[in-house]
Amino acid sequence: MKKYIPNTVSVLRIIGAVALIAVPIFTRYFFAVYAVCAVFDFVDGFLAKTMNLKTVLGDRLDHIASILFIVVMSLRYFSVMDVPDWAVYTLMGLAFIKCASMVFGGVRFKKAPFIGSDWNKAAKVAFYLSPLWYMFAGMTFACVVVISIMFVACVEELIINLTSKEYNPEVKTIIPFDRLVKKLKKKSK
Repeated sequence: MKKYIPNTVSVLRIIGAVALIAVPIFTRYFFAVYAVCAVFDFVDGFLAKTMNLKTVLGDRLDHIASILFIVVMSLRYFSVMDVPDWAVYTLMGLAFIKCASMVFGGVRFKKAPFIGSDWNKAAKVAFYLSPLWYMFAGMTFACVVVISIMFVACVEELIINLTSKEYNPEVKTIIPFDRLVKKLKKKSK
């Protein structure tokens, strides 16, 4: 029975993402479902790793749930917020890069090339935090932060899928955070 727990959490994320279509945006119910989806996004992978229950199906469910959540929330945001045109066009470009990465990786590796890199994880966290950034710092700030991180994640994933000798969904990064942070700290001094 315990072997199904991580996949069940992923399926609950899918159900939560679909539920977000019907819940009025920025209400307490919206934030409750949104928070459950966000927490479960990290719980399913954590459980799979700690319980030694990682499976191909679980990996696919996790990525499907993430993609569905991002698509649903993007459509919800665009329907009620005044998202700047530059942000919409940039996000469309990023979606194109992501699709190209999937196609190139799929052709090269003969499977859906879902990459769990640090930058992809950072992009998910940035996206999850975007309503808070919007409410407290405004639309421009939220868009710049999320799009900047998503840009790095999409380009990195494309490079990984084009240059890797074999498929490895656990690639951490080719653009390390720690070196980037050290460089930024040196420049700021």
